[in-house]
Amino acid sequence: MATAFPVCQARYIKPSRLTVGGENVAPKKPQKLISDNTLIIYYNNSKGRKNLLKEVKKYNATIIYDYKNLNSVAIKIPDGVDIHDAKAHFEKVKGVVGVNYDRIMQLM
Repeated sequence: MATAFPVCQARYIKPSRLTVGGENVAPKKPQKLISDNTLIIYYNNSKGRKNLLKEVKKYNATIIYDYKNLNSVAIKIPDGVDIHDAKAHFEKVKGVVGVNYDRIMQLM
């Protein structure tokens, strides 16, 4: 039996104290975890790609990058659309095998 993991819908990390060079430093604002308007979508074959591209156009989204070697695309969703709603929408497209949030990583 597979174990279900809770879905993380957090968008920010709460500011906390960091130690830099032995000195305590507090971040000035919360750090974002995911982009508010970008998804990375994986598809299984050329038919899945065709269905996905048709749905991207119908959703008024924009393709930011086409990862041809990975059978995936990065899309920008329209302003005013909730990222979680968009993810749920694209997960239902025939031929799509996965939809991920665009994670934001910061180097210190």
